[in-house]
Amino acid sequence: MTQSLPDDTALTIALPAVSEAEVASGLRQLTRRLEALGHSAATGVLDGEDGYGVTFENDTFSMNPFCWCDADDCALCAPCTCPETAWHYFVDGGEVSFEDYDQFFETCVAGLDVDDPLWHEKAVDANMRRTTSHDRICYWCTHEDLKRPNFFHKPTKSAVR
Repeated sequence: MTQSLPDDTALTIALPAVSEAEVASGLRQLTRRLEALGHSAATGVLDGEDGYGVTFENDTFSMNPFCWCDADDCALCAPCTCPETAWHYFVDGGEVSFEDYDQFFETCVAGLDVDDPLWHEKAVDANMRRTTSHDRICYWCTHEDLKRPNFFHKPTKSAVR
């Protein structure tokens, strides 16, 4: 997708269907670009700088920062109340416990400082090998169309929540 932004700078975003790590990286890059154009980004400790998006909308896409208010009627972050058993964790295609899923990541980055570029490389590789799935059970998860996505690509109706 190419979209002209206010300063006539072209922005291209490619979001592969299979990699959450690549989607997250692409959204952080988009956030950095929008910040460079003067939009304010939400900040937090998870995902580091640029990890939460900006409030932005044009004819092609909209973006909303991640929200933590957990209000029952928040269109961005109404809390999931699915039971723990609704979440499944996988490493290299095999289902594992959350503890094993988490330990796999920690083992992959063991001994590296989070500021070391090698830590990031190892973290991306680990996240390419581990996935999650969620059996949507609770009201908010079964009525996800009520929630505003954090990123919405209008032409394809693709959403990231």
